[in-house]
Amino acid sequence: MSQVFRLDRRAVGKISLLTAVFYFSAYFYRFFTLGYAHDSLLIDQSIDMTWQIQLGRFLQPVYLLFRGDIAVPYLIGLLAYLYLAAAICLVVDLLSLSSTLSISLVCMALCANTTLTRLHGTFHMMADSYTLALLLSVLCVFVAVRLWLAPVLLCGSAALYQSYVPVATVFFLILLVHHALDGFSFRALLLRGVRYLGVLIAGLVFYSLCLRVVYALTGQTAADSYN
Repeated sequence: MSQVFRLDRRAVGKISLLTAVFYFSAYFYRFFTLGYAHDSLLIDQSIDMTWQIQLGRFLQPVYLLFRGDIAVPYLIGLLAYLYLAAAICLVVDLLSLSSTLSISLVCMALCANTTLTRLHGTFHMMADSYTLALLLSVLCVFVAVRLWLAPVLLCGSAALYQSYVPVATVFFLILLVHHALDGFSFRALLLRGVRYLGVLIAGLVFYSLCLRVVYALTGQTAADSYN
């Protein structure tokens, strides 16, 4: 299975449309209501970036610097949708899906799940940066054949929000199952597994090194309290 992006413009358009249907059906109401709770009460973007760095999310301040101080809920939701649609396009390509039904099921599963529901209900003001972390994690798997780049993408995902790093692990396992069903030999599967494991280890080591550098430059330390 080639790692080159194989979807044409029509397929990307269909995936984007299906993603929009499921995503906005699930969360559209959150963009125009004041029913915020917990951390989403900080929709005015009064987010402590020092705390984010202490939590190991040192790319959050960098991302917000480029994105700008956006506080309008539907703009944050639109950015989150764009990142999510891009991630789903990569997933569809990775899994070699072609039927509308299979693509719809993937879109539905990745849009209307417990994780994203809680994200938009509790951390909506950071929904775009968190879905960007998801996109980087999926992109890491997509370009894993280029070992020098994949660990950097995994590091970027962790530096935005560490909880989406396991997404890469799961998709690596799915790819191994896919290869097995394609008739790969045991030796080929073992070599692929070692490569994927190497990407994960290299990405986490690179993240750890970058985090140490950030702490040294900013004078911060890792948070020692519950989050």
